[in-house]
Amino acid sequence: MVAIPFLRPVAAPVWSFLFAAFSAFQATFKSPMSSANPTQEGHIDFPYQGETHQTYYKIFGDLQNRTRPPVVVLHGGPGLSHDYLLPHYDLTEQSFPVIFYDQIGNARSTHLPDKPPTFWTIDLFLDELENLLKHFGIQDEYHIIGHSWGAMMFSEFVTRRPHTGLRKLVVEPPPSVAVPAPSASITDVAHAAVHLPLTPNLVTDLPRCV
Repeated sequence: MVAIPFLRPVAAPVWSFLFAAFSAFQATFKSPMSSANPTQEGHIDFPYQGETHQTYYKIFGDLQNRTRPPVVVLHGGPGLSHDYLLPHYDLTEQSFPVIFYDQIGNARSTHLPDKPPTFWTIDLFLDELENLLKHFGIQDEYHIIGHSWGAMMFSEFVTRRPHTGLRKLVVEPPPSVAVPAPSASITDVAHAAVHLPLTPNLVTDLPRCV
């Protein structure tokens, strides 16, 4: 497994700046749709290296009686939550169930502040995503929306773990724009993520693709 070099501890003042920037970024995309009630939410077990962690999820639409493949939404960061992407829940109006989740270490999922930098690998996040797909039994047919770090992460997923179940992939921005240099610090990655655009038409792009 390859460690992610930009997930190393940084000074408290830097974290304060990043959290403030991310909060402002998320607030930019708040919408009345964000207050909609999910069909289902909770936590699923995520076994990893002999320990069991918790991944928080939120589902909109009817996953059990679906007529179209579900959409899994991957948030940015590392360090954000799913909340700023909630407006995509209205894909349910096009009969797509939508699944949001908080990646491990963030928001409502398990926090692991004492883990060393070597714990935070790309494969950790890929394993968590694969666990979520299998838990809901959607690994054979699903769509992905990935933003910023979420787009970068899923580009690794399809490269390292090709899945026949992936139907459509919508990324904002393209991974070629988002991927930082291998030596990038978490500050550089966060700065890039905060300044990446979230296309207003992203919600309508997926229905046109399928």
